[in-house]
Amino acid sequence: MEQPRIFYFSRHFGHPAGGVRTAYSHVRVLRSHGFEASILLTTERRDDFAAADVPVSQFQSGMALSANDIVVIPEGWHEYIRSFGASPIRTFVFCQNHYYAHEGLGDARTYSDLGVERVFCGSDYIAKGLAELQGDDGAPVVTYAIDPILFTPGEKRRQIAFMPRKRREEAKFIRENFPRLFPQHASVPWTEIDNMTEPETAAVLGESAIFLALGRLEGLGLPPLEAMSSGCLVTGFLANGGVEYGVAGNGLWCDAEDWSGAMRSLARALELLDSEQGKRMIDAGRRTAAWYSPDRMKNSLLAFWRDAADRDGQKLRRT
Repeated sequence: MEQPRIFYFSRHFGHPAGGVRTAYSHVRVLRSHGFEASILLTTERRDDFAAADVPVSQFQSGMALSANDIVVIPEGWHEYIRSFGASPIRTFVFCQNHYYAHEGLGDARTYSDLGVERVFCGSDYIAKGLAELQGDDGAPVVTYAIDPILFTPGEKRRQIAFMPRKRREEAKFIRENFPRLFPQHASVPWTEIDNMTEPETAAVLGESAIFLALGRLEGLGLPPLEAMSSGCLVTGFLANGGVEYGVAGNGLWCDAEDWSGAMRSLARALELLDSEQGKRMIDAGRRTAAWYSPDRMKNSLLAFWRDAADRDGQKLRRT
């Protein structure tokens, strides 16, 4: 049986995005194991932050796609889901954040109502959330991966690394008020991670003693895991999806809107540095991040796609 071509849809976002990075990683792994996979861009330009070694092509209306091909569309892209779902082309949805699923569904109750053959997710948290929204048994999960070679501890400095993109108002509030509330820590430097490449991000995390997590409505939340792998003591917001891995022993977490609590947790993290409790917390964080290994991602990805490729190429629809 002829292997299907696999096209992961993506576009130029203009800023680093974990979902884009994950799609490119999927394609790289699939190609290294004999699948004909590539990125299909809906924009003329590929993201500067995306991997350069992954093949891409540009989507054009009327391009030659067969009923044996598989298109993989992000969960929120309604027009593409609706259009391909109504076509003979096999249509999959890769849901990396169920909080955006309603944008992809439009007026439909489920993705299968739009002609989607399969949905797969990036985490158990996403799969459970999507199952609740659509009333099914849950989609298969292809786990995320943290590269332990890239995200590894370096020579640490007593500094706070943070990514403000999803919580800029909170970041401003915390950074400006933290020295007022805790003047003993006013001299600790802050290092902003914004519009950096993956290696640049890894370098900052590797040298930083503290990471302030500022995610919001995440399907999982990769930055805290990358910081854990880099040997940071992590504090801040779990951002919904972080409940999958965030526990009292591997970080100092606060409620979503508790901005003052975030400052108190940050101060506590600075006080724990070099203590036995702090070292245990950092070690626990590294063990947590190690669970999201490249091998685990590879195995779940290949298992999913080998099963999908075994189908006869006929589009499946719910009757």
